[in-house]
Amino acid sequence: MEDARGEPPQLDRLTADTSLVTLSIGGNDIGFSEIVERCVVKLPWSSACRAQDTDIRTRMAALPTSLRSALDGIAQRAPYARVLVLGYPRPFPVAPQRSVDNIGAADQGFLNGVVHDLDNTIYLAARDADRRLVAARKPGSVEFVDTYQAFTGHELGTGQPYLNALDLSVSEFVATRSFHPNPLGYQRFGELTNRQIQAGPGRQIYQWRQ
Repeated sequence: MEDARGEPPQLDRLTADTSLVTLSIGGNDIGFSEIVERCVVKLPWSSACRAQDTDIRTRMAALPTSLRSALDGIAQRAPYARVLVLGYPRPFPVAPQRSVDNIGAADQGFLNGVVHDLDNTIYLAARDADRRLVAARKPGSVEFVDTYQAFTGHELGTGQPYLNALDLSVSEFVATRSFHPNPLGYQRFGELTNRQIQAGPGRQIYQWRQ
């Protein structure tokens, strides 16, 4: 089965020889791209962006189950791997001052809060997955990489953002690349990932083979 871009599913690429897995997960599950799109495609004075809150909370409540399934599936296919689960960066400044791509300051703060809650949900899922490995005395680890503050000073609306700005597409209207990391953003992610690799999981890890 292929993924949405026509690529083979990444889970199928994992084997018992895999020693390191890095991933971002959760944003698609809550439909973050669609959430942002509704915050863009609205009248400037509309409350349509924040009106999504109830639906978002419903999807967020279901997220731990899908995260557990995904992380357990990775552990089964790559039992000796360190699994680094990256969170999502805060997309807008802490105290937004002006509209960005038709997203007003209040809506920017709302979206920052959604990302914060999403990261906390992912963190708890990663922590629980790692605790299950420890309890079962299994090799490998699951480690959360906190990236919420990673783009501080480089959020959307700043002079040098680490996220792509709004990009309109005929086929998608709001193009998929919109509000995703640009090359500088991915470079920053790489730095944080390397830092976590060097720091280790903060506990003894069992990776020998019997």
